[in-house]
Amino acid sequence: MPRNVRPSWVDVRVEGKKSNVGTGPRSRRGQLSATFKVRQDGGVLPLLDVDFLPQEEGAKTLVRITDKRTGEVIFEEGFKQ
Repeated sequence: MPRNVRPSWVDVRVEGKKSNVGTGPRSRRGQLSATFKVRQDGGVLPLLDVDFLPQEEGAKTLVRITDKRTGEVIFEEGFKQ
């Protein structure tokens, strides 16, 4: 759990990096989004969008994962704060 209470946050661990990155929006109504990409045939393919979207004036956070290739939402759930 992060030191500061935030509506959402991410901890990123990458091999070869000395420290992890942990961050989140500062306000209760802040949004957090990330796009995950993979190299394919010498190019870069955006694969997944992960969004944490504030709802109901910050009383709820909607988490959505979208397949960037098809546009299909593969996960969506709301969490009460």
